[in-house]
Amino acid sequence: MLDEPAFASLETLDHAVVAQLDRANLLRLMETVPRLSLNIAMTLARFGSTSVQRRYRAEEQTPLQLAQVLCELATFDGVGARGEIRGLTQQDLASMVHASRSWVATKLGYLESLGLLDYRRAIIVIPDLEALASYSRGCWPPAARGGRSAGNGER
Repeated sequence: MLDEPAFASLETLDHAVVAQLDRANLLRLMETVPRLSLNIAMTLARFGSTSVQRRYRAEEQTPLQLAQVLCELATFDGVGARGEIRGLTQQDLASMVHASRSWVATKLGYLESLGLLDYRRAIIVIPDLEALASYSRGCWPPAARGGRSAGNGER
């Protein structure tokens, strides 16, 4: 439809006949069978809606996943209450949490502003692993004296 090359792959359980329909013939068919146009529009809307919902959920979870990954990496060598991660780039972290490098840079800056880590080129120091672990579980800021959490703030 967009006058760009498109690729598709399919797998069938039984013998199947596959037909190719070029743009001009598809448009002609859509004019002839209006219900086909409606079905295509509804299917595309469903795909778009699902994609947006999936992206929204992923963006919500990814900050917590970043904190979880940092906790796991920092405790690999059993360094105790303070952790240090060396040799990982922002792109490495982005790949681990399925996010962009710029997003990781922003979130590292945010975590640093909370005092949860100190980030310098390829070195991340986590002064208090328990505090970062609390954040990764969605328990930030830490519980107030009354024992109730004050909420998550920005994740």
